[in-house]
Amino acid sequence: MKDSTPASDFNKFIIVASLHEFNQGGKKITYLREDGFKQSKLDRFLVCQNFINQQPLTAVTVLPRNHYDHSPILLKPSSLNFGPLPFRFFNSWMLHKDFDMLFDNAWKIFPGFGALDRYFLTKIKYLKGILKNWRFDVTRLEHGNLKQLKEKVDHIELEAKSCILSDSEIIDRRETLVKIGELEHVAKLDMRQKANVKWLCNGDENIMFFHEMINKKNRKNRIYCVKINGCWTSNPTDIKMEIFNFFSSKFKEP
Repeated sequence: MKDSTPASDFNKFIIVASLHEFNQGGKKITYLREDGFKQSKLDRFLVCQNFINQQPLTAVTVLPRNHYDHSPILLKPSSLNFGPLPFRFFNSWMLHKDFDMLFDNAWKIFPGFGALDRYFLTKIKYLKGILKNWRFDVTRLEHGNLKQLKEKVDHIELEAKSCILSDSEIIDRRETLVKIGELEHVAKLDMRQKANVKWLCNGDENIMFFHEMINKKNRKNRIYCVKINGCWTSNPTDIKMEIFNFFSSKFKEP
């Protein structure tokens, strides 16, 4: 017999409509029966993929129950500023011909001094700054080269519609496509690392799956709110201080 219960029909609708749910901060449930034997998540926000693409860091927070029979939930587009993003090293950088020399020079010429632990920390920060500036310049240059190479191929292929290409033009097009493939290979490696997947086929970086994986990973790793003294807060300063105090207590000397 076919199951036609309202819950089953609603679940099928969610799948067919490709709706998604944001990660929920605060409590995992919104309703607890008075006898304590039944708990459930009554309310939830279901959104389409376009909404997630436009507001990937939106947060859903469970509010205090107070006078309600269940805890209300709040959907809030995230505009919190936690300062600069953490430094992230991409494996593709090591494939660049200038990386080894840049790294060695930056590591050797650092003019630091002081206690070994502070010296090492300052040296790492100095190296991070060198790599960030280098990668910014290289990325801008690679994007410009990639654009020019694609325009060159488009121009050759446009000429092929009106006349037969010469041998030099055919070779030039083939070599240009090889260069485009090399530049795009680096971008694919970065995309795979961002999406945290172990495989990547030709053209996969353009499909929705990888962008969904990246957004999902960013949402999962992001801290939207913490509970301080029994109250939930989304203030970046309070969150940073609470995290700092937590780790300080963990690593405090006995």
